[in-house]
Order: sequence, then structure tokens, then C-alpha cells
Amino acid sequence: MTCFRYILILLASLSVYPAFSQKERKMAREGNRLYEKKEYLKAETEYNKAINENKNFPEALYNLGNALYKQGKYDKAASVYESLCEAPLDKKTRAKIYHNLGNAYFNMKKYPESIQSYIHSLKLNPNDTETKTNLAIAKQFLQQQQQQQQQNNQQQNNQQQQQQQQQEQNQQKNENKQQQQQQQQQQLSKEDAQRMLNAVQDEEKETQKKVKQQQVQPARYQTDKNW
Repeated sequence: MTCFRYILILLASLSVYPAFSQKERKMAREGNRLYEKKEYLKAETEYNKAINENKNFPEALYNLGNALYKQGKYDKAASVYESLCEAPLDKKTRAKIYHNLGNAYFNMKKYPESIQSYIHSLKLNPNDTETKTNLAIAKQFLQQQQQQQQQNNQQQNNQQQQQQQQQEQNQQKNENKQQQQQQQQQQLSKEDAQRMLNAVQDEEKETQKKVKQQQVQPARYQTDKNW
């Protein structure tokens, strides 16, 4: 499989909170500050605090998704982005959400989902060159993944066929061995029977011989006569 370098661009955090209270905005700003310092776990904590204050805080949710993404928690980041896809936000913001969702799917090797997310993003912002680049990369990776899967399937089929052939050969060998053993046993049985018959016949011949010898032997009698 051909390898090539790729860079997926994570679009920037959102930082406009005009409709929210001072407390949750402060937490979100602190999250942004930590995010910029690359302290993503701490930023995640601050964003969660802001969200706990107000569940309908899309900017904090979006930034939370980015903080999770930066930590490599792609499945959790994707869940956050997905929760925002249908939020009542402007097209540009939703395009960013779909873009980053595509990145999260890409890093989970879910290339079809990644491609669809980039396509959704481009429908909302057709001129975004970064999304176009990521879409092209995702398509190439999907093609490679499919080719690799085909090769794996072919190898698996070949292995299964070889195993089947080996099993059939082993079975045939066992059958031949059993048949040979049966033939040997049958041959031994015939030989044993013949030996027994020969022994009986030999014994009978010996008995008959003795009887004949007794029949032909003349009786002893006295030839001299005393006067």
C-alpha cells in the first residue's frame, strides 16, 4: 500500500459568547487560554464546567470537541461534533463542525464517514480549500483501505482453500491407513485359519498313519514245537 504524508487541519476554536452569563463565559475563556497553551486536558475540564452551567452552549461544546481531538480522543470528539451538526448555527460555523468531524472520523479510519462529513462541510462552505484537501486525502485512504481489504480477503480465501485441501488430504490418508490396517487384519485372520487347518490336517494324518501301521504289523506266534 502506497504511503504518503498528510496533514489534517483542525479548524480554530470559537470564542464569541454574547448570549451567555459572565460565569460560563469566564469558564469558556479559561478553557480557550489553556487550549492555546496546549494544555488540552485542563481546557477540557473548563469547557465541561461551562457546559454544566449551560447545556445549550454551542461554542463551548465545539471547543470541547477540539480539546478532545487534540488529546487523541477521536470517538468522544466525534460525538461532541455530531451533537452540534443540527444546532441552529450559521453556515460557516456548521461547516467548521463538519470539517472537524471529518477529521475525527479520518483518524478513526472511518473513511466513508469522513468523506461524507467533508462533503457536508463543502456544501455549507464550497470555497474552503482546507476541506477540499482533506476530502481528497480521505478518498485516497479509502481507496487504499479497500484495496488492502481485498488483498486480505483474497489471502484469507487462499488460506481457507489450503486448509480445506490439507484436511481432505489428511482425511484421505487416514482412510487409506484404516483400509490398509483392515486388509492386514483380514490377511492375518486368513493365515491364522489356514495354519489351524493345516495343524488339524497334519494331526489327522499322523493319527491315520499310526492306525495303518498297527493294522499291517503281523501278530507274533511261536514257530518251534516242543516235543
